[in-house]
Amino acid sequence: MPKQFDNFGGKENKVNREYEKRTYFARAFVALDGNKHDTDAEDLEVFDYKLEATSFQDAMGQYAAHQLQVAINNQALRMSRLLIEALQSAISGEGDGFETLMEYMGEQSKDLVLEGIRLMKEGDIEDMPIPAGWIAAVIHAVQTMFDHENNGAFWQEPQLVMIGNPALISNMFVQAQTASDVAEEGVTKIEEFLKDKLSNLEEE
Repeated sequence: MPKQFDNFGGKENKVNREYEKRTYFARAFVALDGNKHDTDAEDLEVFDYKLEATSFQDAMGQYAAHQLQVAINNQALRMSRLLIEALQSAISGEGDGFETLMEYMGEQSKDLVLEGIRLMKEGDIEDMPIPAGWIAAVIHAVQTMFDHENNGAFWQEPQLVMIGNPALISNMFVQAQTASDVAEEGVTKIEEFLKDKLSNLEEE
């Protein structure tokens, strides 16, 4: 029979020491519409966190635990967005959503589907009748996409995370530049360089 927990090792081996905590701040920069190869500074939203922890490691562990919950919730968010996109595509009469609807309804029903879409566009999308089988087909397609996805965590993973002293993080000014900002700044510097060179030549 297994021993009671209290019987293992005796009192001297029990670890119940508590350590003093201090406040840590964290700031994360997130692309709410999902990370893409061309995600730029203007696509990012800033989120601030207040963490009571015994160390940087403790604070990072708490933040990591929060990110795990976000990653789980994001799967429902992605499913919702993909279903809405499929509905919008079906109503538009083109795209993946429409093609999936046609696969379910059959090519022989195309004229009927297009006429229904025309009528729905004139009415309210909330009153749009949708075949349950088509919804099931879309959900299955999304699930298949998730199953074959290499790394779903990348979708809304923060582009930048800072953790540290509240006084530093809260007062830190982070200047984020877009690709167009960098290009514009580069052109301006070239213009200034050429002006300086021309003025030097004129003086000579």
